[in-house]
Amino acid sequence: VKEFVVRKTKEGHTCIVMIARGLMDTPVRGWNVFHGARTNDIELSSKAIRHALHKHTLLAGVGFSMGAIILSNYVARSGTDCHLDAAVAVSGGLDMRE
Repeated sequence: VKEFVVRKTKEGHTCIVMIARGLMDTPVRGWNVFHGARTNDIELSSKAIRHALHKHTLLAGVGFSMGAIILSNYVARSGTDCHLDAAVAVSGGLDMRE
């Protein structure tokens, strides 16, 4: 993730990294601890970012491993209401029930 952000920043892109609740010593308030099936963090984040961006700015999401699974789940559940223009899932499982 860090290498990707460094490279894209050098190319002139703005990168935002979203981490799971409680990681990197971030406080967890209330009962909303990390849950791999929860997509509302991406929903709310992408909606806020989309609102802050210029109208014609591309907003893409990239997820790695568990992040790829959560990102794919968000895109699939959102359908046409998805706030992302593009999504790339790297090394995420396709069917986590098996």
